[in-house]
Amino acid sequence: MHPTIKLFGEKVDRLEQSSLWRFIQSPGWHVFYNFVEGRPGDESRMPDTEHIEAYVLNLRFFLQDREPTSLRNMAEFYRIHCKDPALIARFDDIRMVINDDLDRPFWFRINDKQVTWRAILNGMLYSKFSHADTKTHHLFTTMTEHPFAYALAMDGFLRCIVLLHTGLRLIRQLNEAAFASN
Repeated sequence: MHPTIKLFGEKVDRLEQSSLWRFIQSPGWHVFYNFVEGRPGDESRMPDTEHIEAYVLNLRFFLQDREPTSLRNMAEFYRIHCKDPALIARFDDIRMVINDDLDRPFWFRINDKQVTWRAILNGMLYSKFSHADTKTHHLFTTMTEHPFAYALAMDGFLRCIVLLHTGLRLIRQLNEAAFASN
């Protein structure tokens, strides 16, 4: 098996076994905000920061282009190493769905500015959990200064995680079909 395909599978397995993924799959995950007290409500069920950080550590292998397993690099890997045009097209379709969904407008506007799901994902990743880049993600940082908006952003971020996780599982299955003999 090619080292890139092996690493891809190992990192998806790590995500599958994570405490964050178990939390997301459990019933009752939701955001509740108590406007009277100006804080998340007692009924909220959100994951521990530690669980998010552990998940993000592995998720970055699929998002950062310095990794051979990033979705962009995997697209090139498929074009070079996969012999079946239908499997290449299937990979491209999965990646396109992920990107199209992330580029959709988020349902909440910030200071009358449209925010995308990708801005929520990248804002959480690169200004909260894996880096502290508040300049590049200024709109996101502004949004999350208020506890209510932070709760909305966290909910949106977790929904992005579900989208990515689902796509990564599909790609892992596709990898098994495309590179079984490698």
